[in-house]
Amino acid sequence: MHLNLHKKASKYLIIINSDTDYLKKKSEQLGYKVFSINNLENNSLIKKNINTDIQIFRKYLKYKEKIKLIYGSGLEGQKTIYDFLNNNFEIKGNNLKIIESTNNILKLRKHLHACGLKIPKTTLVIPGNKSNYLSKPFSSYGGLNIKYATNKEGNVYYQKYISGPTYSISFFIHKNEFIFLGFNKLIQLINYEEHPFIHAGAIKIDNLRLSNKIKKSVKQLSQKLKLNGYNSFDFKLFNNDIYILDINPRITSTFKIYNNMYSNKLLNMQINPDQTENLKINSSKKKYFGFIYMFSKKNQRVCKSFLEYRWISDFPQRNNIIKQNEPIFTINASSNSFKNLIINLKNKINITMKHHNCYDVSI
Repeated sequence: MHLNLHKKASKYLIIINSDTDYLKKKSEQLGYKVFSINNLENNSLIKKNINTDIQIFRKYLKYKEKIKLIYGSGLEGQKTIYDFLNNNFEIKGNNLKIIESTNNILKLRKHLHACGLKIPKTTLVIPGNKSNYLSKPFSSYGGLNIKYATNKEGNVYYQKYISGPTYSISFFIHKNEFIFLGFNKLIQLINYEEHPFIHAGAIKIDNLRLSNKIKKSVKQLSQKLKLNGYNSFDFKLFNNDIYILDINPRITSTFKIYNNMYSNKLLNMQINPDQTENLKINSSKKKYFGFIYMFSKKNQRVCKSFLEYRWISDFPQRNNIIKQNEPIFTINASSNSFKNLIINLKNKINITMKHHNCYDVSI
């Protein structure tokens, strides 16, 4: 990545995320010169080499221009870098201290209960009866390294597994106003043993059982945590209770669903919180959206170009080698009905699996 800041340019943005393609494209549409740092390039931040990682950012400090920074994921557990970024850059959305503090859901138990929310039975000590318990890292994203508990591990906590679908609520905090965006059903891969709970996509859904209670409780919690910008909470419903699994005070993959619905206005407000956009959905846009990450079941060469399929994104170049258990591409779909959305997604999954050996998904 080379810096090329021209004197005439005045809008610069650093994006840190596991995949920056979407945010980079949409930020450029807003007129920003974007410098992206992600896990798909040579400047990956998952090196656990603090000096090298900080040096990536230090090069920006010699410029007088104020560079804004958007954080999605990629630096989990790297407190030293969090502190460096907090002290030297204008971070849009939630401060990285908030992101760090919400990693330990046990410390939020009091706030959750005060807002009518629960967490599954959770302990720092591996249970004597490990069946139906999950081992979860304190610092993680996208479901990585969450697995069924077997042996005691370091820097993890243990949480009772609750069966049934996992959902998330997406919302935006703008000038202390809570803006509900929507509910999503999270997608899991089938028989992906290395990371059985890895995030494999999401589908926008209608209102859920307890919808009003969920929105009211999440609004109260967001006020207690003093959140800003885009946020999402993962949760499950069980016996008329709302169990929060993860708090994500940052841009997550579901952001693109709602940013597209509002014609890139959410991203503009994330970057420029002093501005207020008229968040009116274009009536011509479809109501239901979904995306699926297709993961490779074995090492394989990209044998086909899918450029003619406009519903595929993040696709690697032809003849690239994709390693086992790594994502190959993203399937995107939209429809005017939820039923047709599911049919649409399944058809597209079938098309892609004819050409690449991928894990199936549970929709």
